[in-house]
Formats: sequence, structure tokens, C-alpha cells
Amino acid sequence: MMTKLALLLAVLVVSLCGGVVNSTGRPGLGGGPNTLLSRSATGVVVAAASGSGPASRLCEPSVILHSNRSTTATACPAGELQSTCEYACDDGYIPIGRHVCQTYTTEHQLVLDHVWHGGRCQRLCDGGINNNNANNANSDCAVPLRYNSSDAKGPCHATKCFDTPDDLFHHLTVGNYQAWKIARNPVSGIYLGPLDLSQANQTASQGALGVTGVGLVFECVATALGLVSVTEAQERVMLTLRSMAGLVPGFHIVRNSRGMFPSFVDVNTGAVHKPREEMKYALMATGLNTAGILFAKTYFENNHPDAAATKAIASLATKLYHMVNFTALLCNKALEVDPNGAGIPMVQHYNETCAGVQFPQDDGFYQYNEEHYTVWFAFEQACGAYAAGQCPNKGKVPAGDLTQSCANPVVFPPLIFRLAIEAMWQAWQGRRHQPNHSFQGLNLLSLWPSYLVQLPCMVVHPFNSDPTYLDLFRQHWKADMAFFATDAYNMGGQGRYGLAAGTTIPWCAGSGYLAEKIVEGKGAQAAGHCRIYSPYAIAGFMLAAPSTISQHLLDLAQQGDSVYTVPGGGHVMARKSTLDLGWNQSTRVTMVDFSSELFGLATRSLGLQFFQDNSNHFPNSSATGQR
Repeated sequence: MMTKLALLLAVLVVSLCGGVVNSTGRPGLGGGPNTLLSRSATGVVVAAASGSGPASRLCEPSVILHSNRSTTATACPAGELQSTCEYACDDGYIPIGRHVCQTYTTEHQLVLDHVWHGGRCQRLCDGGINNNNANNANSDCAVPLRYNSSDAKGPCHATKCFDTPDDLFHHLTVGNYQAWKIARNPVSGIYLGPLDLSQANQTASQGALGVTGVGLVFECVATALGLVSVTEAQERVMLTLRSMAGLVPGFHIVRNSRGMFPSFVDVNTGAVHKPREEMKYALMATGLNTAGILFAKTYFENNHPDAAATKAIASLATKLYHMVNFTALLCNKALEVDPNGAGIPMVQHYNETCAGVQFPQDDGFYQYNEEHYTVWFAFEQACGAYAAGQCPNKGKVPAGDLTQSCANPVVFPPLIFRLAIEAMWQAWQGRRHQPNHSFQGLNLLSLWPSYLVQLPCMVVHPFNSDPTYLDLFRQHWKADMAFFATDAYNMGGQGRYGLAAGTTIPWCAGSGYLAEKIVEGKGAQAAGHCRIYSPYAIAGFMLAAPSTISQHLLDLAQQGDSVYTVPGGGHVMARKSTLDLGWNQSTRVTMVDFSSELFGLATRSLGLQFFQDNSNHFPNSSATGQR
């Protein structure tokens, strides 16, 4: 049982959140008169119905504060599981969420047991920010953006008004780029893996080299959108490239004999604080970093060929591409690096062994994941210069452009074995014609979340120029929405969906970081974990249905729960839980996951063509000719 102090704290939390009380007036998570509040071993308040027993399967009447359901006479009536109670909020409050009769169990514990949960009326702060009447839910604020704040009465949502949706989206775009600028180390140009939005000057030092590649892409995006001058962007890009090449004094990245590097390094020195024998060289991070490097090269060559630093960027980017022998990614069944192997690893160890290796499945195709950029570069280096099916088994490739990539004899062996690489590429690309997952009739490349298709769509030309991949991208979006409408989440409205990876809540997820996924059947509720939705995942699907997804983001902006303030006054959208309203992501935003937001926002202005053109590094390659 709870102590009196714990109960008072629970009451306070629910009250401050604009919470729900039961019909006797006792605060709860939406239960009826006999709802019991208890505190789990993790210290989280949970609700369970008592008295009526499970046989009735009814949620007892529920009162929603500050609404037309605020009295026992007007309360949500007793209802069966999955019933929805409609409600309207008083003036000065806005409705957030669906109020649903439900039971919910995480992987670890029963959290909701036949109780009403999920809908509430959120108080708006007194006094507007742009329009003085912006905080009245029925005011003439044309396009509101709300966010967590406080006034003399306590916690509330403040409002910033915009004249048009485009103005609001521009504001979010600027806020996103500001977050990326804060994440970038000014001495090395390397980007942090996690970002603390409460700090203008970051104290963390964990840099992420895959994230750094995405940061280079966003310097190009910001230049194209006029958020930064060409000169400044090129200076920023050059510093990053120089650090990656070991040309910045005091900064050095450890690579293996094939030029691959770890996922995480110190942003100040490039050091990895592990003994040499424990080093793990990450093929995914190496591929994503290289994709960003080549994106910067191609963008400035395409759009600013006469700019001061374009030739220098192109030359250094080409050198960095040649520093990695992607053709040496394969491993054999003994989990050893092997040029004739068929296994694609996530990691190669210092001792030439592999980990996280996948081999072709029974149907002959690989399971799709976001290593698309890495296998793409392996194919380009081995076979891109040859017509499909004509890649020779071995031989020295003459020095030349990016497609003819054995120009550096120090890094690349004089003989490369190409048949294994070509077979790998065909087995990889063949998966798009034989998708091996589905959800509610939608064919999917994977049940893993949004980033799996969004990152490749941003930087992999064989993905973003291929109609089949783009159709599967849309299917992924539809499945995401559909999953959030199931009883795993009970959302299905107001733009609240978005499966992603990112920071989460240990008490309901079992860890502080999680990649969510779609699960059907018995395990579906547990897969919902903390019932977190990720607006950056929604934004990243922008290409799938621009008008619909734009409206979903506007809905989220109007609610404000998932809007976060960036140092300097801008705003971004990030993860929010509907199970634990007191949690937010502001102190740890994982940038590789968050990257989908700026990608999606950029496509509203720049379109898919921008990403197609600037990821087309090998215009004569057979990779994009294999449809």
C-alpha cells in the first residue's frame, strides 16, 4: 500500500497533468469508484479496478476534469473494454488524447486494469505570446504551436501563433537545424550521439560518426533552405572532413585495416576509450558516415561548383571514400572476415571476427535493414563500373573516379573478389520484390520502425530513385499508423503515432533506450512498452503523403505535449509517453533517430528530387539500373 506522502504526490502529479479522477473524486489514472492506486517496485503509480472483479469486464464511471465529463452526473459511463468516451474541454483548456476503457500490460507488469485512460483537458497559459488571445482554444490564432511552460497558476501549455502552416513548419525547421548546430563540436566538427536540449553548451563528449554523416547532409539542407550561407556551410563541412581524414591536430579516429571505424568516439580527440583488443568497427556507422560525406561532395558540385571550397570538399570526400574498403565487409559461417563469404555483419572485431551477421534467408534474400548504404558502397567499389551480371571475379581496377575505387593500393588489395559482392547485392536488392513481413495486409520490408526506411531514403540513391522501394516506404507509414490504432497504444488520432528508436522509460520499457517494432497477436501490448509516440518518425514519412502528414504534425503542434524548446528559443518535436505523462525526452535526444524530423521537414520545401540528385554519386553505375 502507498504511504500518505506517496499518495499525495500521486494526486499532485495527476492534478498538474490535467488528469482524470474517478467518480468519487479520488485522483487516479482514469478508474471508477473502486479504483485502487498502488505504487510498483519502480515507483510508478498504477491503477487497477477492484470490487467488481474481472468477470464484468467493465470500466467503472470516470470523470475528466475541466470538461463536460467533470461531474458524477455527466461522467463517462461504465463501459466495456475498447469503448471510447467522447468529451469536450472547458474554455482555456484543450483536449488531448482518446479516453478509452482498457487494460494494459507491459513486458514487465500490469499497468492498467479495466480503467478509463488516455484523454485529458490541458490548461493553456494565461496571456498569449503572439496573439493575446492565443490561449483560448477557440481563439482566432490561425496556426498554433504549443509547448510546456508555466504561469502564476502552475504548469500549462504556452502558445506561439503563426499566420500559415508554412510559417510554423519553417519555425520547426529552423529549430531542428539549431539543434544540429548545438550537437556539433566546434573544434572537430564531429556531432554528438545524444543531445541535451536543456544546455546551449553541451558537456557530453560521446560523438557518433554515423550521426556526423547525417550532420553533413543537413549542412547541405540548411544551405539549400537559406538558413546558412554557402561560405559558412563549406567551412563547417571542411572541418568535419579534415577531422575524419586525420588532418586536425589532436584529433585522430582509429580505423581497422579496411578503413572502418567505431560508432562512437570522443568529439574532442576521436579516441575510443577501450583496449585495442575490444575494438568494434561498425559497418553501419561507417556506411552512414560515408553517405553523408559523398552527399556533401555531390551537393556542392551540383549546386555551387564555383564556390571557394567546392573543389577542396570534393577532393577530400573522394579521399575519404577511398580510405574504406567496403568490398571487405563479408564474413563466412565461421564468423570470420572472408571476401568469399555471404554474411553481412554489423561489426568487425579487431581480431578479424564478425558479429551481428546475417546470411541470406531460405528464400535467397537478405532481411532488409538500414545497412543499405554499406552494401551499396561495397557493390559500387567492386562492380558498379560493370554492367549487371558482368562483374569479373577478380582483377585490379584502374585509378579513377568514385566508381573505379581501387585507386589507393595502401588500403585496397590488388585483387578483389567480386562475385561474392555481386551475389550479395542481388540478394539484397531482390528483397524489395519479395517482402517477407506484413501487417494488416500491408507488405513490409521489416517490422522494425521508421528509421529502417527513412535513413536509406535520405541518402541511398538506389532506394530513393526506385519506385518499388518508395512504395514499400509508404506501406511502412500506413502500418505505423495502423499499429497505433490497436490496443497496444489506443491512440489512432490527433497525429499521435510514430514507431521509432530513442530514449525511453526504464520502468515500463526495461531499459533507457529502445527500438520499437510492430508486433501482432499475444505480444502486441508488450511491444507498446511505454506507449511512446515519436513525431520525428511521423515527419520522416512526409514523402509518403505530404498533405496528410503535414496535418498530423499540425495536430501535434496544437496539442503541445511533444513540442520541446531548443536553447535560443526555437522548437522541435520529440518523443512523448501517454503512459507516463511526467516523462520527457529533453535531456537525451538521440540524434540519429531524431534526424528523420529535419529530413521530413526539408522535403516539404525541397522535395524528393533534392535527395535523389544529391545522393546520385555514381550516375553511370549499374546499381540504379537494376530494377
